[in-house]
Amino acid sequence: MRKGVFGGRITNDSDQEILDNLVNNTFTPKAFDVDFALAYVEGAPVLPEGSSKDDIFAWIDSLPSHNPPTWCGLDETAEVARDKLVAESVVKKLGKVTNSLSDE
Repeated sequence: MRKGVFGGRITNDSDQEILDNLVNNTFTPKAFDVDFALAYVEGAPVLPEGSSKDDIFAWIDSLPSHNPPTWCGLDETAEVARDKLVAESVVKKLGKVTNSLSDE
């Protein structure tokens, strides 16, 4: 299973390739086109047609509250790996709390 989790520094070639693809496909002259897809999946959002503050806020409000990692070129395992790290962190912190309570 390939994992795509990014921290503060790229340490292997496959992560560098993913980041390069993201940057090269996002920061391009095509990004100024109104119909430029903001993600790599079909049905991805495009820039709003209006340019007023209200148009922009309405567009932002219309975006989904959750975006899968595939929207930015990562594979589906990135979210699973992140969720696993969060769960491990919660369990570790809960262990510290229960240990401190039993010491009292």
